Amino acid sequence: MSENCSRKIPARQWWYLGFALILIFVISFAVRVFRLDFYSLWYDEVSTASLLQPGGESSALSTIIHATGSETLHPLYYLVLAGWLKFAGNSVWALRLPSVFFGSCAVVVYSLLLYQAGLRKALAFSLLLIISPYMVWYSRDARPYSLIMFLTGLHILFYLNFLVKPQSRICLYGVVITGILSIYSGVFVAMLLMAEFAWGILRRKPREVAVVAIVLLCALPLFWQGYRTFFLQTSDRYRSVPGGVSAVRVMGIPQELLVARSFGPTPDEVRRFPLSRVISEKSLEMSVEAFAIVCILGSLVAGIISCKKTRALNEHSVVMIQALGFVAVAVCLQAAVLIAIIGFGLCARHIAFLFGPLFVLAFCPIACSDGYLRKALFIVPLVILWTWSSANQLFDSSYVTDDFKNAAKIISNDEHNASQVVVLCHPKALSYYGVEKPLIYFMESPEVTVEILKDRLKDEGNPVWLVLNRPWSYPEFRAKDLANYFQVLRTEELPGIGMWLLSTINYSK
Repeated sequence: MSENCSRKIPARQWWYLGFALILIFVISFAVRVFRLDFYSLWYDEVSTASLLQPGGESSALSTIIHATGSETLHPLYYLVLAGWLKFAGNSVWALRLPSVFFGSCAVVVYSLLLYQAGLRKALAFSLLLIISPYMVWYSRDARPYSLIMFLTGLHILFYLNFLVKPQSRICLYGVVITGILSIYSGVFVAMLLMAEFAWGILRRKPREVAVVAIVLLCALPLFWQGYRTFFLQTSDRYRSVPGGVSAVRVMGIPQELLVARSFGPTPDEVRRFPLSRVISEKSLEMSVEAFAIVCILGSLVAGIISCKKTRALNEHSVVMIQALGFVAVAVCLQAAVLIAIIGFGLCARHIAFLFGPLFVLAFCPIACSDGYLRKALFIVPLVILWTWSSANQLFDSSYVTDDFKNAAKIISNDEHNASQVVVLCHPKALSYYGVEKPLIYFMESPEVTVEILKDRLKDEGNPVWLVLNRPWSYPEFRAKDLANYFQVLRTEELPGIGMWLLSTINYSK
C-alpha cells in the first residue's frame, strides 16, 4: 500500500489543485489582513498583549505556566506568538498577524479536506470559507482560535486518511504529531480526540485506538495544568452567571458557526440577555438570519434525501464521511455534558476545531446532489448573509467588541485634567493605548458597588474618570446611582464601554 497519504491523482490535477489552494490562501489572507487595526483590541486580546510584553523578566514558557486565566489552556499559541513578537514588537498588527496567517491556512486545509473526502466538485464550495464571518472574525483576533482551527483541520485530514490507509507511516506520524500540537493549542480539542477514540472502539480497530490513546497520554501534563490553574481558580466566575445562560450559549454555538457576529458586536453580552430583549433589539438581524438558516437547512434536507451517494462517493469517501459525522455529533454531546456537569459556559470559539467537520458535512449532500435549485437555495442566502456579516466586521466601527482605543483617546484629551482613572475593566487595556494617569483597579467581583467607589474616592479633590467594561462582571455596581454620590461632569458611551467623569467635591454622604 502506498506510503502517500493523498489519493493517487494525475500530475496535471496535482498542478490544478496546488494552484487552487495557493489562490485560496492568497485571497483569504488579503481579506483577513485588510484594515487589520481598524478596531480596538478587545478584552481578551489585551490579555494576550499584556501576557507577552516584550522585554519581560520571565521567559514566555514560565509566564504561561504561571498564568491563571484561559491562557494556560493554549500554551502553543502563546509560545509561537512570543517568538514572533520578539521581532515584530507589540503593535496591533504584530499581535493579530499570526492569527491571519493561521486562519488563511485553515481555509486551505478545509478546502483540501473537502477534496480528500471524495468531493472534487466541492472544492469550489471552499471559496465560501474565504468570506465565512466566523473564520474571518477569529482570523483577525489575537487569540488562539485560528491556530486551533488550522491544526485540528490538519489533524482531521491525516486522521481520515489514516482510517483508509492504516499502514501508512506518513498518516500515522501525521495523526500523532498534529494531534499533540492541536491539543496543546487548545485543551478542549481533547473532546475531538475522545470522539476519535470512541470511533476506533466502535469499529474495533485497535491500531486507531492505540494511536489516539498515545496522543491523549502526551497531553496529560496540559490537562493537569489546565485543571489546576483555570478550572479550579476561575470556576466561581462562571457559577455566578445567571441561570439559563449556559443553555443559551450552547444553543448559540451552531448559530455563531453559521453567521458569527451578525447578532452584534458583543455576542457574549447578547447571550446574557433574555430572548425577548434579543428579539426586540435585534429584530432585523434575527429575521435575516432566520430566513437564511431556513433556506440552508431546507436545501440540506432536500440534498440528503435525493443525492445518490453510492454513485458520487467511493468506498473510502463513505468511511471518511461516516467518521466525520460521528466525530461532530460526539463533540457536541461532550460539550453539552461538560456544561451540564460543571456549569462551564462554553461558546463557539472554545470549540472552533469543530468548524471543519461541520463545514464538510454540510456541503457533502449539496455537492453530491445534481439539483441546481437545491444548490442555489444553499449558496445564495449563505453568500448574502456571510458577505453582509463579514463586511460589517471590516467596515462598521460599531462592530468593535470593546473600544479601549477611543476610550484612551478621550481620557488623554480630557480638558478637566482628571487625576486618576478608576478601571472596572481590564487593568492594562488603557495603558496599552497610552493612558499615563494613575489607575485604580477594582477586581471583578459582586462586592464592587457605587458605595465602595464613593468610600475609595472620598478624599480625592480632582475629577476622576470611571471606565466600566463587561458590567456582568460587576453585577452589584449600578451606574445609574453615580449621580447620587458624585457630580457627573461628562458621560461617554462606546461599544462595550461606559465612561463617566466624576467630581468628588460635595458628594452626597
